[in-house]
Amino acid sequence: MLARFDNYGQRKLEGEEVLERQRRRGAEGRGVPHAGLRFGDTVGPRDGTRRYATCHVWTRYVGCVEGVPPFHIEEDVVEASSFTYAEDAARAILEVIDRPESWNKAYNVGCPEVFNTTELLPTLGEILGCPSEVLGIEKRPNEDSVAMYPSITRGPMDLSKARGVKLGFEPTPLRTALEETVRWYEEFFLSDEDLRVGMVEEFVEDVLDEDDEDHDEVVARLWQEVKRDVREAQKRIDQDAGLGEEF
Repeated sequence: MLARFDNYGQRKLEGEEVLERQRRRGAEGRGVPHAGLRFGDTVGPRDGTRRYATCHVWTRYVGCVEGVPPFHIEEDVVEASSFTYAEDAARAILEVIDRPESWNKAYNVGCPEVFNTTELLPTLGEILGCPSEVLGIEKRPNEDSVAMYPSITRGPMDLSKARGVKLGFEPTPLRTALEETVRWYEEFFLSDEDLRVGMVEEFVEDVLDEDDEDHDEVVARLWQEVKRDVREAQKRIDQDAGLGEEF
């Protein structure tokens, strides 16, 4: 049944089943101990996926760059799902390694709150200082929409086993996870040219319709605003360091 809806999840489940079968066959000590950690859509510093990066650029420039469209998501998007904070994922891995009593089981690891796709984007906007009315979230037919979250569509995760005695995992609140993610991306968006160029190019590819007659003009206006933000950020850094003072 799972394979019909989530091929990636099905393959991970099959891996867990293989490990458990070999453990049971190795009852005389030949079986390899294991533990399965199941993560939701992961956010946090150094996120290597383009999903969050596109949302960040979109939130940053919608409403201030003419031609950048309001948020539009799939009309049949799965609303309720789970996020996992990257640092929680790393902490859970270390915890399970150091706790033999937690081995040979599977655990769901994620933020404690169920996240709703239509609530996620306004939360990012609030953290970045973009009013929700500017974001203008719309649901559109799937072929005319942008699908970033969730990539896991089987609903929210039950964290009770991971929070139990054997693993003792206590998750980071979703708001904190998003604030830390925004903070890291903001810092490096303005200071790291390679990251900035990659984020903007991904946003342009994912969100802007290259068939629109004003596509090139919108991209040019976007880059103009990005460069202005970088100059302003550098000016603040110089002022904080005293480099803007006259001698």
